Amino acid sequence: MHLTLVPYLKAAGELKTKPSQHSVGQLRNIGIIPDILVCRTEMTIPEEHLQKLALFCNVKRECVIEEKDVTDSVYAVPRELRKQGLDEKHTVWDTLVRKATQPKKTCRIALVGKYISIRDAYKSVHEALQHAGMANDCKVEVVPIEAEELLAAKNAESAKISLNPTRRPQSLCDLCDLCGKKLSNIDGILVPGGFGARGVEGKIAAIRYAREHKIPFLGICLGMQCTVIEYARNVLGWKDANSTEFDERTTHPVIDLMEEQRGVTQKGGTMRLGAYPCVLRKGTLAAKLYKNVMTGLTRFTGLSGDAPQTPNPVNPVNPVEQKYAAGVISERHRHRYELAYDGEAREKLESAGLRISGLSPDGKLVEIVELPLTKHPYFIAGQFHPEFKSRPTAPHPLFVGLVTAALKGKTK
Repeated sequence: MHLTLVPYLKAAGELKTKPSQHSVGQLRNIGIIPDILVCRTEMTIPEEHLQKLALFCNVKRECVIEEKDVTDSVYAVPRELRKQGLDEKHTVWDTLVRKATQPKKTCRIALVGKYISIRDAYKSVHEALQHAGMANDCKVEVVPIEAEELLAAKNAESAKISLNPTRRPQSLCDLCDLCGKKLSNIDGILVPGGFGARGVEGKIAAIRYAREHKIPFLGICLGMQCTVIEYARNVLGWKDANSTEFDERTTHPVIDLMEEQRGVTQKGGTMRLGAYPCVLRKGTLAAKLYKNVMTGLTRFTGLSGDAPQTPNPVNPVNPVEQKYAAGVISERHRHRYELAYDGEAREKLESAGLRISGLSPDGKLVEIVELPLTKHPYFIAGQFHPEFKSRPTAPHPLFVGLVTAALKGKTK
């Protein structure tokens, strides 16, 4: 099957098949002969053009398929292709498309990041939220918020406080009207990954707002690290708590460079990359969410796909797995820093209520942190990138949980 382009030249007012013919010719030159031609186009392709493509590309006419741009959802494309005989009818996919194009519910999720101006920077996150929305029969409106804007507003109000010592905010996110306006009319907050210090303080402000106002929250990679920093500063009282990536002189380095990264000088492809196991702790929100996937509650059944990995049985020989006991999952990673293994950070954070619900099998790396449901409706963060394993037919449980909690919050 070969996907090709049939461009429409507005000035000439006609479609051009020559690019497709040339593309097929180049494939044939290297020994690849397509059986099916799928023609991407923004206009309806006349029958004579389809016959011309079949003739000059040496493909049967019934195997030349028009793939016209859809207006509602990219997930409607398979349905349009099926109408031309490319695929058989599949009621499960029809249900999925209906939920994507005609959802019964809506919610608004704030995406607080540092690359907001470039939508494709968070493409996987956007898609994972859409997958979770379909699982909940919900349209997820992603509200992009530039983390630096929250920081700028915080700094502006801090300057006013320094001039008027009697002016004291009740919480960090009461510091400014701008911050409140940006985060008040949303149903959930997601802080994604990233690198470097820019925008980090704004992310931390958003996380504190989510925690204090009990807004459903999901942190990813750097988002988890910012979650730990926020909790250490504002709950434990370690005001200078930070990551050594941003402040090497902090007296409370709750996030630090991984041990195996300390001798790395070449930065290309040397991070902790790819899939790694994570042991889930029994009785936690994380274990509950992944158990839902295991029992199929968040999956569109009937279609094959790369589903988020379900928990495997524990290994009785491994003391970490034996202690946590809920099962082992596998998630994809891309990072150099971690919640510090040495020192008092872990013990103090857990004593203060931030629960460690996922660990590496050797117990050295913290994979998931969360607040108990008795303290917060949905507050969880992972060191990995769950968006990479989300699929339309198998939405990732952490995203499904966020959207589900956001919808529950709207009804209260």
